[in-house]
Amino acid sequence: NDDEAYLIMGHCLVLTGDYEKAEESFQSATHIDPENLNQIMPFYENLILVNPEDPDAHSNLGFVCLMVGNLTRAHQAFQQALSLNPQNSNALRGMRIIENHPR
Repeated sequence: NDDEAYLIMGHCLVLTGDYEKAEESFQSATHIDPENLNQIMPFYENLILVNPEDPDAHSNLGFVCLMVGNLTRAHQAFQQALSLNPQNSNALRGMRIIENHPR
């Protein structure tokens, strides 16, 4: 029942590319305290501020945006990742998810 532990675990899982388990951890954190939802995206936005040329940082932001239901922002993040590295597998995966997402 430690929401901070779930948040940290979620961040670690995102950084290792295990997005499904990360989403579960973030859901647990927000189930304990709904305000935790407001702490997830800023972490990845700050990583991009530190290293704006890192396609993986943009891909991670894209997946986090998908997790919180912000498809528009996710699409932008994946597009940015692909503009930095057109072969970025996570960004390509994210774009496929968005394309197959019911509108």
